[in-house]
Amino acid sequence: MTKKFTDGYLNQLIVLASVLVSSLADYAIDDVLCPSMRRGLVPLPPGPEVHLSDNVAYIIDGNTSVTSITITNGASLTVLDDHRRPIFLSLRYLLVGENGTLQIGSESCPHRAYLDIELRGRADEPVDHPGFGHKFIGADSGGSIEIHGPWKLAWTYLSTTIKPTDSAYVIVTLKDSHRGTWRAGDRIVVASSDYDMEHAEEFDLMPCHECCDDQIKIRGPARFTHLAVTVTGGVRLAAEVGILTRNIKIHGRMETKCYEPNKCRFFDYDTFGGHIMAAHEIRVARFEGFELYDMGQQLRIARYPMHYHMTDDGGYGNYARQLSIHHCFSRCVTVHSTNGVLVEDVVGYDTLGHCFFLEDGNERDNRLNHNLGLVTRPGTLLPSDRDERMCLNLTAAINGYVPDADEECKSISTFWIPHPANYLTNNSAAGSLGYGFFFLFHRVPTGPSAGSLPPFHSERSPLGSFVGNLAHTNLLFGFFIDRGVKVDPPSAEDPRDFLALIDLERYQPHVDRNLSLPRVPAIILDFTGYTNYVGVFVRGGDVWIHNAMLSDNDVAVQMSSAPSLPYDQGSHQEVKNSVIVGRSSAIEGWSERDVPNVGVEIRDGPVVIDSNQFYNFPDDSQRRSYAIGFYPQNSGQNSPANAVKFNEYFDVDKILFFGEIGGRSGSYFGSYDLDGDLTQIVKLVELTGGRHGIWQRHAVRLDYPLISNDVSCVAHDTYKLCQGKCFGQLYVNVTSRDVKMAIEDVTSRSEQLILEGVDRNDKQHPTTLQFQPVLTANHKYRISWLCGAAPGSVNFSLHNFAIDSFVQLEIRYPPRTALVNAELYLLDQISGTVTHLHSLPMSPSPFAFRRSWREAQYFWDEASCLLYLWLQTTWMPDGYNYCAKDGCLFVNVVLDVTY
Repeated sequence: MTKKFTDGYLNQLIVLASVLVSSLADYAIDDVLCPSMRRGLVPLPPGPEVHLSDNVAYIIDGNTSVTSITITNGASLTVLDDHRRPIFLSLRYLLVGENGTLQIGSESCPHRAYLDIELRGRADEPVDHPGFGHKFIGADSGGSIEIHGPWKLAWTYLSTTIKPTDSAYVIVTLKDSHRGTWRAGDRIVVASSDYDMEHAEEFDLMPCHECCDDQIKIRGPARFTHLAVTVTGGVRLAAEVGILTRNIKIHGRMETKCYEPNKCRFFDYDTFGGHIMAAHEIRVARFEGFELYDMGQQLRIARYPMHYHMTDDGGYGNYARQLSIHHCFSRCVTVHSTNGVLVEDVVGYDTLGHCFFLEDGNERDNRLNHNLGLVTRPGTLLPSDRDERMCLNLTAAINGYVPDADEECKSISTFWIPHPANYLTNNSAAGSLGYGFFFLFHRVPTGPSAGSLPPFHSERSPLGSFVGNLAHTNLLFGFFIDRGVKVDPPSAEDPRDFLALIDLERYQPHVDRNLSLPRVPAIILDFTGYTNYVGVFVRGGDVWIHNAMLSDNDVAVQMSSAPSLPYDQGSHQEVKNSVIVGRSSAIEGWSERDVPNVGVEIRDGPVVIDSNQFYNFPDDSQRRSYAIGFYPQNSGQNSPANAVKFNEYFDVDKILFFGEIGGRSGSYFGSYDLDGDLTQIVKLVELTGGRHGIWQRHAVRLDYPLISNDVSCVAHDTYKLCQGKCFGQLYVNVTSRDVKMAIEDVTSRSEQLILEGVDRNDKQHPTTLQFQPVLTANHKYRISWLCGAAPGSVNFSLHNFAIDSFVQLEIRYPPRTALVNAELYLLDQISGTVTHLHSLPMSPSPFAFRRSWREAQYFWDEASCLLYLWLQTTWMPDGYNYCAKDGCLFVNVVLDVTY
């Protein structure tokens, strides 16, 4: 009994002692982690220019106005955290240098009292610091800067729709609980959920004792509808709600109107705000839980609300999170030549220039998670930031060059990502005057990062990840992956501005960025897009859209490879297991564009549209509407490997539409007679209940001349369905830019097809031209040259044909033409190496071609100047490759053409 009592008493003493030790430990930890509670803190010394050094820890414990504060040599500075004493700090700049520390709050003990930091200065005043400029908080090499405010729900989605009302207040339910962190007096922004980003609205929060933690009471009136609905197919349309108010505020002091040199011809308000920059070999740069407004400067680059600058791998372990950035003048968060930084739970609202901005094309392994950007407006700094007026007035002029604003500028984006090896998850691009997410490629890193990576590093690197992101209410594209920037200054040879958008780069992700190693598909996973002009645009190599939810876009998906040959051999684009809604009942009216409503638009290819669900494409008197079609006014090729398979259609009037001349969408289709318009083709694969299980057919344009008399092809609306046919492409390359090619099917006695040449305006290949008609295997064709001298050197190759398919050609030349030679070559598609195999065997007559000879044969009829060619595929095409794995066989014919 006594022993039992003793054991119990001892156990209680042990528990009590452990609690006491734990409490003491907590106190000690708090004493360390709460910067303003540390012992021995010294008040900030007086004076306009304050220099802190010599291992002394300082504190700002009251309202302070100075010119500047510099922290170096072991000194540290913090700010008193006492809710009874709000603090106002006004200064021109604060710089943390070698072995200096600015720490306001900490991760475990965030600064909870009110703190207002005002940055002073004008653009027409002398520069305060050669590297950091005016109006800044900065950390340079060896410096450490941490600002930690308390956690708030950064942003979420509406759970109930807000409708226009004159009521004094509205109670709104949110998708997530704000856990009491959104309070009366706070200000929020609610995104637009229609086609106009200007329908975003700000509201003040009112006291609401009857509200749950997932509800708020907003002060009315509400002018626009902000949706929270699930439409047909399960697509969720819900406006985002972001918090703007934080207890720590950092902002610039602004003038009441614009003044020079602040580019007042473009802005009628002051755009010279403050900025925060962590630069070079920083020790720590961690930012969270505060509000930034009136920040950024349109006058100069490198002056952004939040900026990691040239830190190389200094981003690892550092972050910018839980920030409310609004009404700013140059971007939101910039990551410049920095790897490994975390940008999370940031709201970027009503800003100029690309919002979440990776700069030089060498930024990798950065993580952008659950950020919200909305109301992204054009700026002046880069050609891609600019609208048309800015582009025409600011772009460097060489020899009177006038830039093409549509091609070189007008690409303002909420997320600007110039290297794919980054990780974007659960972000929302909720309204811009351009793009939501823009992935582009620098052939080499630019600016001060030049030389940091080898050429092609960006465009051949695998994608980090792109999962669960959303884009809506973007004037142009929700998600876009393509294009590059000009990496050299303007010159007489190429007067386009430095960093102007160009069409040189295409994405081709491979293991170790080596084209000889396997391709690595870039999978755009679980993306949602609505009320954009185009929901998703992809071009290049393997870019696959999986599990997307798309609704109420003018065009949901546009997919493309390259105008002539697929850019990354064997690759394809695909959209799979996705829901695509043409028009939901939730969105009132259409966008104002004179374009059809399209689910997926094919451009060249190969493109695969697999196992998707299409809903609500009503082809009515107001607007042309269809599930699948072709990009119009297309001067490129069309791959017979394009495939539509195993999709489902609900309330779709037109599943396939091959365009029209005139009619409701005549302006969109134009003349509808370019090579890519004429050669439209797609393979249809459907499940059947029959013995074979799968039914395959090809759909080609209704008036495609080469099948005009083919009785096995049946007309259906704007196309013909051809069953039991094998189609491929004849690739013809000529050393001329002035000629056209006419071709007719002799076997089926077709009409003549006249081709102008693929991508005829291609300036990168000024001496050659390609023709790529779609042909039926095992048929004979007649070719003649029009509108110019017959080409003296011609290459012929069969693409996308099944093994043992052949095509026989009869090619007419002018009198007195002499055949010089006919040779067979093998082209390695990756290296571009051409290997001569042998001279072509000559047949004794045009009627004596023998299939047993395989590959190719020819006969030259000297009297009539007719060249007869027999082309045959001897290797099976490799997957989606247009040729075999070992390369493309082609015949080169050289003739002496005289007139």
